[in-house]
Amino acid sequence: MFRFRFSLLHFLIVITLLAVGLGALASGSRLASSGVYTLFLGMICLALAGAIIVRGDARPFWIGFAVFGWAYSLFAFESGSPSAPQRAWASVWLSRISYSNYNSDNSSDSHLITTEIIDFLEDHLTGSRSVGSKVMAQWTSGGYYSGTIQSYDGALYTIAWDDGSTPMAVAPAGIKGYTPYARLSGHSLFGALAGLLGGILAAGFFGTRQEKALA
Repeated sequence: MFRFRFSLLHFLIVITLLAVGLGALASGSRLASSGVYTLFLGMICLALAGAIIVRGDARPFWIGFAVFGWAYSLFAFESGSPSAPQRAWASVWLSRISYSNYNSDNSSDSHLITTEIIDFLEDHLTGSRSVGSKVMAQWTSGGYYSGTIQSYDGALYTIAWDDGSTPMAVAPAGIKGYTPYARLSGHSLFGALAGLLGGILAAGFFGTRQEKALA
């Protein structure tokens, strides 16, 4: 039977994933976020190949990794197109998750608990609220759009919207850090961890059943 043991190597893999993912999240870099996303896609594609090709005791792990990883990807990255000014198709592809999930009116938003965690990390790891800083601010419809802080009177922020709309006063609770690629890197990180967890669970549960069936 394939008995999965959480070894030092697996611990180092988890720590590396956390370091890379949180680093990309904090940096707000498009290149870093797309790199983490590409790494995540490579991992779940490799897991899918392992689930199909590998035989024997290790197969439950690869099947679990593939199922959990792809399921997370479908739920987390299923979102509509951003209602922002037109951008090149590559920019839309890289940032569609972030901009669309800022809009609370979008019924296709991810309701995963990891989205709430990413929101928390966004507010505490990134973003400045000083005059001149770029932020995501809440419009009257409830959605969040990009703009720049023009002034702050101690109670409300005056936001100049990037699309040229009339500046508007927004309460502090309606201001988020401008991190357009945070969800891309954040969900890629949690997706990789979900795949790893799924592989461990599948190996633990179904590996035991395989051994009993063969006994």
